[in-house]
Amino acid sequence: MDMAVLRQVGAHLAALAGQDLVRRCRAGLGHDNVAWAARKRDLTAVSSSRWAGSITKATHDQWALARRTQAAYLANLDAAVAAITRRLARCPYHWTNAPWSDARESNAVCPDPKSGGLPSPSHPFGRLR
Repeated sequence: MDMAVLRQVGAHLAALAGQDLVRRCRAGLGHDNVAWAARKRDLTAVSSSRWAGSITKATHDQWALARRTQAAYLANLDAAVAAITRRLARCPYHWTNAPWSDARESNAVCPDPKSGGLPSPSHPFGRLR
């Protein structure tokens, strides 16, 4: 009997938490204390004020964690793009002779052919044999 009641209470609170998370996500960055109080007031109508406060705090913490994780992911992508850009900015030998290279037309010479590129076009084949 107690297990059945606990399961029903748990399902009810989980449903409320899910609905509150949807409201919090829809509010986005424009969320303030007034919106928080409104969410808590709406939850208090269908649960106790303690559960409403606990749910709104947990929802807010979950949303904030997701935002921090998203910001870290974007920073990681920016770092990856910067690393790729640095690597592509180097001037490997075979790129200066490539048909799409501007360096080919201006007869530019790579200042340091070992700066991430191959020393010669046949280098990878000689290494594999």
